[in-house]
Amino acid sequence: FYTLSLHDVFRSVHVYDYLAKTRLCEKKFNSSGTTALWMPKVFDPDCSSVLIGFADGVVRHLSITKNSEAVQRQKKQSGMSIKLTQVFKPHLKAVTCMAIDGQGKVLATGGEDCTVFFFTIDKIFHPIGFVEMPSVIASLNWSPIAQGNKLLVCCKDGTVQEFAQPVGTYDTTKTFQLPLEGLMLNEYKFNTVKDKLLKEIEDARKAKEEEERLKKEAEEKARKKRLGIEEEDEPEEKEK
Repeated sequence: FYTLSLHDVFRSVHVYDYLAKTRLCEKKFNSSGTTALWMPKVFDPDCSSVLIGFADGVVRHLSITKNSEAVQRQKKQSGMSIKLTQVFKPHLKAVTCMAIDGQGKVLATGGEDCTVFFFTIDKIFHPIGFVEMPSVIASLNWSPIAQGNKLLVCCKDGTVQEFAQPVGTYDTTKTFQLPLEGLMLNEYKFNTVKDKLLKEIEDARKAKEEEERLKKEAEEKARKKRLGIEEEDEPEEKEK
């Protein structure tokens, strides 16, 4: 059972044996990893390959392979290694999320450049094109095949758009930007209530503190009155 770790400081990818709690292998890159997606069984029956999105907008397809005994002796390597299978750059800024449809035929990637890029999946990834979004992509989710295999794109500004799976061919001689007509199905806009809730909590806290202050002040006045202690009047401000 493998688990993956993206090390931001050293710009490296680490693979661990989760059950044995040991590191199997690692590979360094020239950019930090930002998101990872294990390939589904429909594409990789051994589940030994993974897609890594990086801070420079690059996506790398990596395979985890077992080294032969000869390689282990010659290069003094461990039993496992990470090999680069394919590399492509769908985004101008960091890759934030990735998702593969239930059939394992289409990959969607989202980025900080406010775009979603689609790829067909064969033995390698072939670019289809991209669509522009209102803000940074927060998450990508494909619906079940029985529900139309649609992609739900959630943005950080609260915008949610639903897209049909791109089919057929598109003219990419001039641009890879896809027309939204027939592709975008629905659009929703959600407003965050987090700030409002936090303000209500803060106002309630301040009101409680003020109530406790006034209560203590009243108790102190009552105590002084019982002891016959006269309170000094506050000096009046001199008129200027």
